Amino acid sequence: MKMLVQCYKSPAGWQTGTPGIGDYLKGAISLMELGERHGLRVKLDISAHSISRLIHFNEELFHRGQENEINSAPEFFVTRKVPIHGGIFARRKSYTKLDPPLEIHQEIRDFAHSSKSAYFVACNLGNSLRPAIPHRIGKKMRPFFASTIHLDTPAEYEVVSLRCSDSKIGDGRHDWSDILRCIKFEVLPHIKKEVVVTSCNRDLRGIVADAFGFRVLQDNCLSGPVCQTEDPRAVVADMMVLKDAKKIYSISEYPWPTGFASQVCLIFNVPGVHFYLKGGRFHRFQIGR
Repeated sequence: MKMLVQCYKSPAGWQTGTPGIGDYLKGAISLMELGERHGLRVKLDISAHSISRLIHFNEELFHRGQENEINSAPEFFVTRKVPIHGGIFARRKSYTKLDPPLEIHQEIRDFAHSSKSAYFVACNLGNSLRPAIPHRIGKKMRPFFASTIHLDTPAEYEVVSLRCSDSKIGDGRHDWSDILRCIKFEVLPHIKKEVVVTSCNRDLRGIVADAFGFRVLQDNCLSGPVCQTEDPRAVVADMMVLKDAKKIYSISEYPWPTGFASQVCLIFNVPGVHFYLKGGRFHRFQIGR
């Protein structure tokens, strides 16, 4: 069977900006569905990403290609201006809330009728406000989260996942009043179990943990595009925490839901409530029950 490969490139290989893992997973789900339509086997190649050494290699899902194959893969990303917190249009990045465009349909159709055995592609295409995916697709994607690390998590817990804008990733103090109000009034009234908080900003994570009594794990994820150059254990730890949660509350300073958390909800059928900042207020988007 012909093989369609969703690639994650090395840092120097990207032409349209480095995506986060959430964008990569969103694109992989879209390719899984397109592959079914055209009778293609879809595999994922993350061998160029530092997290690959902490994930069990599943032969049904993963592929290990050559660096030149991966880095030369065409990129299907929609480039648009991204408003950061405060409404300022700061720079162009490669995020999308659109369904796969006609170009990739044509490329895959041409490949399906060609003599080639494999087609390498890199994309983040898919609908960020998607409430569900077919169960069979989620089941195929789950081996992506089979990690070699162990975390000391509660037996049952919920997660509050906080995604600040890229300019605030890492350390540093900022105005977190919008996020704190969202947690206080939109999240706390619905909490039923112990809460683990994750964030791409350590200062924000500590403030939220102290203010609301949430649990902090030793490993912290710096999510977003910078994760490729950060500690891979921190990234995988965030994956593991999210997939085993009984419920996920994610809060994003961008005008769309947090990609990482929302894709985990879809793949593992975890109930999720996702808040994203748009027009000066948080909008609510729910996945699952």
